[in-house]
Amino acid sequence: MKLSPIENRLWNTYLSWKKGYCNVCNRLGYESTMQLIPQYDLICKDKVLKIDFVEPTTKIAIELDGFNWHFLNKDQVERDKKRERLIILEDYTLLRYTGSEVHKDPIEVLEEIYFTYCLKAINLGGANGKK
Repeated sequence: MKLSPIENRLWNTYLSWKKGYCNVCNRLGYESTMQLIPQYDLICKDKVLKIDFVEPTTKIAIELDGFNWHFLNKDQVERDKKRERLIILEDYTLLRYTGSEVHKDPIEVLEEIYFTYCLKAINLGGANGKK
């Protein structure tokens, strides 16, 4: 599995949190069942979309956008918007972060993902999706 530098930064932060390292778990807690899967293949209609990260239980899709690739290229911006709509139509909550956000404070990004996970898990009746 090949991760971009920003994906790698978030992935390593997530792994540190899951291992219970204090510098991460003090801000997030470490008893969560949240599971991030990198480079997730999401089938949307007849297309397979490679999503940067997915939390499958609560259907959260996380996309990390580097500035040069996702913002300076008009065609890529258009493709991103189409992908966004497909992901949402599959009933996923989509969270998008810039590379700058991830590099500046990956724990803050992970906190937002975790907060979204908690809200969705509550709405689903727990992380196992039982109401």
